[in-house]
Amino acid sequence: MEKVLESRKDNNLIFKFIFLLTILLLIGTVCITFGSVKIDVDVTYKSLINCLFNKEIFQPTWDINIENIIYKIRLPRILLSIISGGALALVGVLMQTLTRNSLADPYILGISAGASSGATIAIVLGAFSFLGSTQLATAFGAFLGALLSSYLVFYISGVTKIYSKTKLILTGVAVCSIFAAITTFVITYAKNDSLVKNAVFWSVGSLSGANYNQVKIALVILIIIMNISMVLTRDLDAMLLGESAAKNIGINTKLVIRFIMLASTLLTGTIVAFTGVIGFVGLIVPHIARSFVGSSHKKLIPFSVLIGGILLIITDTIARTVLSPEEIPIGVITAFLGGPFFLLLIRKNSYQFGGK
Repeated sequence: MEKVLESRKDNNLIFKFIFLLTILLLIGTVCITFGSVKIDVDVTYKSLINCLFNKEIFQPTWDINIENIIYKIRLPRILLSIISGGALALVGVLMQTLTRNSLADPYILGISAGASSGATIAIVLGAFSFLGSTQLATAFGAFLGALLSSYLVFYISGVTKIYSKTKLILTGVAVCSIFAAITTFVITYAKNDSLVKNAVFWSVGSLSGANYNQVKIALVILIIIMNISMVLTRDLDAMLLGESAAKNIGINTKLVIRFIMLASTLLTGTIVAFTGVIGFVGLIVPHIARSFVGSSHKKLIPFSVLIGGILLIITDTIARTVLSPEEIPIGVITAFLGGPFFLLLIRKNSYQFGGK
């Protein structure tokens, strides 16, 4: 009987995953049609199928410019939004597991702000120019900023010793404010409007500069960290019981904590370097995913990555179409969603995993 029930649960889980994956593919394709140039859905599907199989399964009846818009502008943007949403959601899962506090996410803990400051310093002050490429220097600056801010947050709140989850969140808020002030200060001293415009981009987030190189880099990093996380699902589940309890059952907690910090820093730094700061995705998505599959990381991680991709595709499409031809920074849209969600969690006092 138990085996039958277990089998039904597994089938139900697979059905949910396939359903969400189908939703992701459908929304992703439909969202390609939105923009200043309207593209029919059937044209989009036919063109993508031709590209996927690398031959003309459907005879092209559309203008070559339509294909240029699909492949050079909108497709890389959609792909980067899926990867960014999935990566930020994964960071949210890891951070909430480490802190046992469901308010934790890279934006609230100041890691995104640190990455934004590093990227701004690289752009405006020309730091790390020895790397030879502005894009590489910006990415490196974002990573260093994320690394510094996460170190400060966890060092000050004493995460490797006895620490308070409330202290961790408050430390994150303070570190976020400090790095936001640094970013504003650096922008104030920018030499020209072009640098100011580029720097402000990192503070509000946008996927408008998406390209296939960014897609490849972000995808590789996401796949590596996601696979390692899946290997550590038992350890991550044990961390929800608390560090002491996890140690007692033989978990190498120091190794898990170091992995979470490094993975969160690397993912956040990479995504911020390509898209700027997009807040609250890591806060919202794990809650939605838990309502589907519960708290087991074996199920929570893949579902969070999938839902994160869907959420960011939708928000990015809203950002670029509501006031078209003008574009609303995507960070503004996610803040509209995440701010009330954050307050609702506090109101319900439902932001802890059983700890104080």
